[in-house]
Amino acid sequence: VMVVAAAAAAAKCVVELRAADFADGTYRVRRGACTYRLMEDVEFAPRADNDYWNDLRDERYPAHAYYLGFFAALTVEADDVVIDLNGHTL
Repeated sequence: VMVVAAAAAAAKCVVELRAADFADGTYRVRRGACTYRLMEDVEFAPRADNDYWNDLRDERYPAHAYYLGFFAALTVEADDVVIDLNGHTL
């Protein structure tokens, strides 16, 4: 019952994700009670210009959390989140 309730709540908010959303680095899921739906296949290879490392001055990726660079395409930092691959690969 709890899983169904969470899925129903998340269905009210749908965020469509595309490859461009991952171009600068890890997509940080920070809004809860949403479904994040992949709309196309994504090959995660951000910041090739910087050997796939984040810019330590970029406020979106705090150095204390990303000091190893980009090692995850997606992080979930909120509650009641549904990740829907929608038949695609990440």
